[in-house]
Amino acid sequence: MEIQNILDQIKLDGDNSKNKILKNAELEIKAREEYLNTQIKQIKDEYKNRLKEEKKSIKQTFSKKLDFELKKLNNIYLEHLLNELREELIKSCNNLPKKDKVKFVNTILKSNASASDKVYVNFDDLKLDDIKKLEIVKKLKLKIYSGENLGIIIENKDYEINFLLKDMAQDVISKNQNHILKTLKLK
Repeated sequence: MEIQNILDQIKLDGDNSKNKILKNAELEIKAREEYLNTQIKQIKDEYKNRLKEEKKSIKQTFSKKLDFELKKLNNIYLEHLLNELREELIKSCNNLPKKDKVKFVNTILKSNASASDKVYVNFDDLKLDDIKKLEIVKKLKLKIYSGENLGIIIENKDYEINFLLKDMAQDVISKNQNHILKTLKLK
């Protein structure tokens, strides 16, 4: 019987060792699973944070580009609008009644012309004879010619004074641009 006891003891020791090994293996597996789960969670969190930062960066970049493009489009629109306004102003001045255009030319000549200056005039429906009849033209012996651009140019050997409608309209718009844009509620 003693052999049986020894065998039983060996079996019992073997079972205890086996249970101990299995228990240690389970603990080791559990510890490794927890470690791997922690690592996976950490990697996921890092990727989530990276993704969040990338989204934020892309959003900021896109937002800046969009703002830039909107400003660019707005500037193009404002420039187009101001150009249309300038053209309308030129057209309105050129469409004034003939007597008002003659008064305008007379006022410009009285204020700016000197004896024997050359004067180039161009307005729709205004003839050179209309200008040549002015007293200031006769008094200063001005030479009147047809101009190429709408408006008046006074010229002598030393200088040239420009009263072209396009330049005067641009000057008016430039000086009053903020007021114009505020009036149109664009600024």
